[in-house]
Amino acid sequence: MHSAVLSHTADVAGWRKAAREAIALNARPDDVVWAVKGAQSDMLAAPAAHASPMAFKVPRRFVELAGSVLLHRDAERFALMYRLLWRIREQPELLNDAVDPDVWRAARMAKAVHRDIHKMHAFVRFKEVQDNDTTLWLAWFEPDHHILEAAAPHFIDRFTSMQWSILTPERSATWDGTELTFGPGGTRDAVPQTDRR
Repeated sequence: MHSAVLSHTADVAGWRKAAREAIALNARPDDVVWAVKGAQSDMLAAPAAHASPMAFKVPRRFVELAGSVLLHRDAERFALMYRLLWRIREQPELLNDAVDPDVWRAARMAKAVHRDIHKMHAFVRFKEVQDNDTTLWLAWFEPDHHILEAAAPHFIDRFTSMQWSILTPERSATWDGTELTFGPGGTRDAVPQTDRR
């Protein structure tokens, strides 16, 4: 067994790195255990020795699909995308087969993530909070999926001059006027009820 432990639930970059390592080890999909750091399912199994894999080019379409699917809440998303990556080595045109069960499932998951990002962009409302001489803007949102990192840059474009934070139960995003950072989640009662924007 080969263990791949990601730093957080939306760790797309970490998944890509772990998937490259697993492919380089020729680790079959059933031999890879995917986990998020701190979760109960964390395992630290040593990777098994495997034959050298053949080189192959990952389609851009797969990279884009993975970037969305990995944000879905489904616990099997990491394994699903690795299984698709593994299969693409032998079937480069696999993503064109819309009725393939893995492709079909991934497409549905990506669509749900895109819908959730659109919903966040449309419905986040900031509330004004005074902190000494500084005006902060806070918003609360409960996404269906792990979309905060993907959705937050939209608000930089819209509210560049404001200092704001978006709180979700899982993570938070904060823009200080210069840098966007992510931290732990928050609670609804941290955001005032009066709607200012």
